[in-house]
Amino acid sequence: MTIRVPSRLAKDPLLEAVWELRFSARPGAVNVLPGLLYSHFRSEFPKIVRLPLADAPDQLVESQPNLWYLPRLRLEGDAKALQVAYKAVTLNFLRPYPGWQVFLSRISDLVAEIRRSEMIEIPERFSFKYLNLLPETDTPWLSLLNVDLRLGAWNVAESPVQIRAQIRSGNFAQTVQIAAPATVDHTGAGVLKGTVVEIETISELDPQDGWDSLASSLDPAHAACKEAFFSLLREETLNSLLPEFEK
Repeated sequence: MTIRVPSRLAKDPLLEAVWELRFSARPGAVNVLPGLLYSHFRSEFPKIVRLPLADAPDQLVESQPNLWYLPRLRLEGDAKALQVAYKAVTLNFLRPYPGWQVFLSRISDLVAEIRRSEMIEIPERFSFKYLNLLPETDTPWLSLLNVDLRLGAWNVAESPVQIRAQIRSGNFAQTVQIAAPATVDHTGAGVLKGTVVEIETISELDPQDGWDSLASSLDPAHAACKEAFFSLLREETLNSLLPEFEK
């Protein structure tokens, strides 16, 4: 089935867009990489924030895989951030989202700088994660989405729910999470209520040509993530967001 994907939404429900790169790093990379990134990107990310994990000994983090991808330091800019973990970096854009071309440009700059640092041995995977909040309405949350859900005789459409599903779609793994009703305390926008729809698209990279496969997969992975989100919206929901289509 072909999904008609708009080029823009006048009422954009996107709260945050995150690009994450996971990698195998050289010894000491977690201590060197933040300084290199700050030196290159400080005009855009001038504020340095040390996170709780920053003071954890490297030996402890190395021995705990659940800590490898949690950020230890954050470089903050205007509605955006760079975060560095033991074996990952993320680029986060908050509302207002600047659009795919700007996001892609920043990702490409980040990848180029990480590659130039020679601190990364192998890029292993990357992912896009888009967090959306559909505004609260008088109708049940299920009426907003292309979701069929039944639990015996219970009326799930009128009940609070949290759904998480993992789906294989072509070359990508997709994770879809839905929470309703949801309350989000969003930086710069205050407390918002509605239905959370989060889409994550993961691309595993070929270890033989990781950097090249990363570059060639960015557009397809983003397109898959975007299509997954719009495939969940009922036509009335999409129309309420005032879509604009390329002619």
